[in-house]
Amino acid sequence: MNAAVIQEAALRRFARLAAPLLQGAAARSYGPRAARNRPGHGLEFLDTRVYEPGDDVRMIDWRQSARGRHLVVRRYRDETAADWFLCLDCSGSMGWGARKWPLALQLATALSYTLLYAGHRVALLLFSDRVRDVVRLGRGPQQFAQVMRTLLQGAASVGAASVGAESRRDPAHRGKMPLPRLGHPTSNLGACCPLIAQNGNVFVIGDFLEPDGMRSDLRALRARAATVSAVQVLDVDELRVPASGPAALQDVESGEVRQVSLSSSTAAAAAAALRDHQAALQANCLDLGIPFTTRRTDADWQSILLEHLRH
Repeated sequence: MNAAVIQEAALRRFARLAAPLLQGAAARSYGPRAARNRPGHGLEFLDTRVYEPGDDVRMIDWRQSARGRHLVVRRYRDETAADWFLCLDCSGSMGWGARKWPLALQLATALSYTLLYAGHRVALLLFSDRVRDVVRLGRGPQQFAQVMRTLLQGAASVGAASVGAESRRDPAHRGKMPLPRLGHPTSNLGACCPLIAQNGNVFVIGDFLEPDGMRSDLRALRARAATVSAVQVLDVDELRVPASGPAALQDVESGEVRQVSLSSSTAAAAAAALRDHQAALQANCLDLGIPFTTRRTDADWQSILLEHLRH
């Protein structure tokens, strides 16, 4: 089984915990274009489903429950549902190492499941230099199945690329990581803008390793969408710069390799450059009112999402 796949039982447990965090944000932010078919405490009947622990016992339909072997609850339309657009970076750098892309897939899987569980409509956009794949807005179990098919197709292509990249490695450079090529070496988040509905809500998952940290694209998205959130995923090995000695440095986007000689001063300069990049990205998100979380691949998807949603 693909390492990025999360069992549905774990997704359901997470959704019960995380959905209220999304519901509170929806009530504050989403405005008159919100989708109408979200289960809530309105007056218009929506549907019924099997009772789950934590459901309001006042919503139990005792007459329908008596006809079967399970308790059944009634659900009503809620005006605070919203449209969500998940933008997942599939450029070359997201395939660097073995952990970044699987973690990004887990984040996208859990987030889409939770949003759909809460009754929102969800769309998925995979982007590199352009939008590579799209799952249009939809809701319910069929929509989640379509999102998963698209994500797992991406995961399969990464696995194939990893094997190819490994076979082409120069055996003289054992320390060089293979570069699975997900897509074009450029991350153009701005290409998603025309597909984002006015007053929609955007959640971006990527490594933000473009020279400007996608800051201009985030600004364009923020001008169009009701809300924008961003989670940055960085591989642990990307943050480790050898202190000294010869090294083969590989551009994670283009695949270009350079032989260099590192010293303590060059290692310090590289660390400072990364800190400056992160500080500029975080300052831009703060200025735009974009909740931003950055985490390494040694963190788990549950803690990353819960921390972000509790901002």
